Amino acid sequence: MNDIKNSIKTAQSQSAGEIIAEALMKLGVWILGILLFALMLTVLWQWFVADWFHIKYIVYPEALGLSLLKTAITVTVPEKETKKKEYQVSPLAFGISFPLLMIVVAFIIHLFLVPYM
Repeated sequence: MNDIKNSIKTAQSQSAGEIIAEALMKLGVWILGILLFALMLTVLWQWFVADWFHIKYIVYPEALGLSLLKTAITVTVPEKETKKKEYQVSPLAFGISFPLLMIVVAFIIHLFLVPYM
């Protein structure tokens, strides 16, 4: 409850331009995270699914649809608010860093698997 009051106080102290700029920045980072996740899915599909199972590659719009479908199926609503811990990563940072890290790890794995294809 105190977090909501603090958010309201913070919002009241900000100008309309600052609120709009912050909302647009969050929206932009969220969209960038979705696009990067779809890119990651396309790359991983080509490296690990299509080549191994001899099925067709998926194109970027298909990967985007699959990532949105995955999000719709696996979305969870937290039961109650938890206090943010110092080591907790923000959702915006996670949305961008997770797909990039997955591509790097998958690339390393793919390098070891290429000779066996």
